[in-house]
Amino acid sequence: MSATEAAIRDESEALALRFHSLFRSQECTRGGEIFAQGRIAELRGDKTGWRGAVDGRAEVRLKICPSGKGLRPSCTCDERQPCAHAWALLLDADQLTDAARRL
Repeated sequence: MSATEAAIRDESEALALRFHSLFRSQECTRGGEIFAQGRIAELRGDKTGWRGAVDGRAEVRLKICPSGKGLRPSCTCDERQPCAHAWALLLDADQLTDAARRL
């Protein structure tokens, strides 16, 4: 398992807690709403992070740095980056990761 995969699967701290400081509070609020409304589709993880789509329009990528201590969010929307879509995807990835740990 690579360092990145280990960071993604780290049970000690949720991704949202680890990377919260990268996002402004308004992005966290809007992203939380997007997440709660279930507007994220096609969430998938790979050895470098997560990818997904919001409302079938915005393509979001969350790249976890190999050290596991950094995150590079990117989105195809026109909003200031990192955007609410990236925060929503991070919350969804946390939920999926938590569910996988419980199996």
